[in-house]
Amino acid sequence: MKVKPIMLCLMMISIGFAGCLGGETTSSSTTNQLPSISAEIWLADDDLLTDDGDGTWTLHIYLDWNISDSDGSIASLGIDTDNNGTIDLPLSPNVGVLTQEVAEIEPGEYANGSIPVPLEAGNTFFRSEDFADYGCALIWSKRITVIAIDDLGATSSKQVVLNDYIPSILHYDIVSQQGVSTAYGISATDLAWISSADCIRSIESENEGSENEYRAEDHPSATTSGMTDNLLR
Repeated sequence: MKVKPIMLCLMMISIGFAGCLGGETTSSSTTNQLPSISAEIWLADDDLLTDDGDGTWTLHIYLDWNISDSDGSIASLGIDTDNNGTIDLPLSPNVGVLTQEVAEIEPGEYANGSIPVPLEAGNTFFRSEDFADYGCALIWSKRITVIAIDDLGATSSKQVVLNDYIPSILHYDIVSQQGVSTAYGISATDLAWISSADCIRSIESENEGSENEYRAEDHPSATTSGMTDNLLR
């Protein structure tokens, strides 16, 4: 008499798996690896600006990027210039330093191969009431994001910081230059704060302090053997 081995079958519908324990059927699962991103700025200058013609400006930077996928291929790659989660500028190939962009900075002066970054979008401002003796200032934090999607839909991203190439916005900039708030996308609340009376007083206080001068010199009165002579002024 032969005894057949008992075969226990399991069905896991919720995760889409069907298999039997004790039989010849086997199953295995693999995890899709995320794309790998290396990206750094290799050239940027706050003079590399183009006028958008609507009160806003675009900064042009150069990026060195290297994107790879260890278990597949890259299906989509690009730059999110305003950090809204969507690719604004596709990149090709997976490794490079120049894009297909053509940008005329000045008549006859070009920044071709750069990445255009709108200055009015994707910004975060931090308020400082006493910044480097300049009084009120908005410390500008700006990033772009490199996004890569592989052939199975896995997405990786890396933020690249532009702070070193963008100056802070001072109270003086707001009151002396029209259109600054539009050009840099400053919110109404931040604009009201840096234009407030408190910020104006802090600027005046700093200016008054910087103009003080002190000196000492001999008093013109003759000295005597007394104890109340004026010796200096």
